[in-house]
Amino acid sequence: MAKERIAIIVIHEIYGVNQHIKDVKVFLEKSGAAVYTPDLLSIEEPFAYSKEEKAYANFMENVGFEKGARQIERLIYQLKQQFDHVGIIGFSVGATIAWLCSTFHELSFAVCCYGSRIRSYTSIEPNCPVLLIFPAHEQSFDPEALIENLKQKRNEKITIQQFSGSHGFIDPYSDKYEALAAEKALRLMEEFIYRLC
Repeated sequence: MAKERIAIIVIHEIYGVNQHIKDVKVFLEKSGAAVYTPDLLSIEEPFAYSKEEKAYANFMENVGFEKGARQIERLIYQLKQQFDHVGIIGFSVGATIAWLCSTFHELSFAVCCYGSRIRSYTSIEPNCPVLLIFPAHEQSFDPEALIENLKQKRNEKITIQQFSGSHGFIDPYSDKYEALAAEKALRLMEEFIYRLC
């Protein structure tokens, strides 16, 4: 049986599989990809944005970056049996998980949207093309410093793009949403993926 062309795993933020993640799934499916949105938190309802601190504590206590990466790697391996290309797109903590998974040889690409904790894993050397999308402003660190650090790696597999706005600027349900920057970032993401696959 011939393999299907492309599968994309969308990795959620600390809140779980919310409406934003579901909308990203629909957006990607319009291009013909099979899109998967695993719930790393195993919860019935996603956290509300107003519960950010509780959602973050829950993620760190019950999932964490390394355990999350192992869960996604298992799914990548399963999907690779069925698809020619398997890629991942992560948002926030999901982006850091995507960055950790970029070393996995079965992966075709990774897109990491405002993965602020990538700064804790700058020693990672991706084995697949990676698109890193950062905002101009982050509350907890200087994105410019992280970008400069990553550029010094001189790894040709890494593409970095910075957009105006703050952490969460792609999410239309967030108070950090920046419509123009979000549109540009989604277009760039789509071009990046379909140039590779």
